[in-house]
Amino acid sequence: MKIIQITDFHLFSKKQKKLNNVTTYDGFKKTIKYIKKNEKNIDAILVTGDVSEDGSIESYELAIDEIKNFKKNIYFIHGNHDDKKNINMIFYKEKFVKKIEELNHEYWDFIAINTVKEGYDFGFITEKELINIDNKLLISKKINKKVVLIMHHHPFLVGTPLIDDYILKNGEDLLKKFCEYKNIELIICGHAHGDYQLTYHDVNIEVAPATCFQFKKGTLDVTVETRSGYRIFDFKREYYTSKTIFIF
Repeated sequence: MKIIQITDFHLFSKKQKKLNNVTTYDGFKKTIKYIKKNEKNIDAILVTGDVSEDGSIESYELAIDEIKNFKKNIYFIHGNHDDKKNINMIFYKEKFVKKIEELNHEYWDFIAINTVKEGYDFGFITEKELINIDNKLLISKKINKKVVLIMHHHPFLVGTPLIDDYILKNGEDLLKKFCEYKNIELIICGHAHGDYQLTYHDVNIEVAPATCFQFKKGTLDVTVETRSGYRIFDFKREYYTSKTIFIF
């Protein structure tokens, strides 16, 4: 199963609007065009949050108008900049937009985690959400399936102070899950605007680059690189492979 992950579009109601002096729609459009031209045999598109910068209905319409041309199922979560009501209203109008759990595969289960704390840029998982995760992990463990956790915020430091200030604040609660449920293989997330790969307790954490721009690795202030990117995942029976593509 081949999945393309795209994340952090940060679109506005108007195509020409800029964030950090970058026209975010241009990077998003360029990424979609590149994927269409260069990636074959795609099974699904995974969108991992911050589709919008201003939360407007128009920004979500701009996004879905481009993504739907893949004619593949779309799975998404919202990020800290998204308006949950608006993104759900626009995205779920389309029959090809599905919930993350519907992505489940013969050998792999995909579990969406809500890390958004309303009104804040950092991430936090509520106690109710942690109980929900436990229930889903237990089911996957009983049927001996590998698990992929999908969230917006990165759960552990990536080494770029600018974005690490807005990390998932209770990532240690996930660490406990790693120890209890040995079938967790991978965490997929966005948010950090860069290409990062980490490993904690034999669990891989993969952070995909943004479509709009990247934050320079290691930066303390807002220093951006005007390149776009996405990640490819290929899930096999016993393992998965991944690859990051940058577009300049």
